[in-house]
Amino acid sequence: MKIPPSTDSTPRVRLSALLSAAEADALQNLLDKLTTDDFHRLAEGDEEITIYVEATNKIRRQLNAAEEIPVLPAYDD
Repeated sequence: MKIPPSTDSTPRVRLSALLSAAEADALQNLLDKLTTDDFHRLAEGDEEITIYVEATNKIRRQLNAAEEIPVLPAYDD
């Protein structure tokens, strides 16, 4: 996803996703496997490495704070 340039000095994007428990676990495992070497290999410069690290840390915190949504019973009307 390319985010268009903003005139604001600090543009923000809000993410919201409803993941299955399996998807959340898989994403957490993927993020845990990312290393600094991966960021260096994927990034085009130091600024992009910093962005990768900060974004990864934010997503990790969100996953750690996530709450499982209980499955509600079906109502019989």
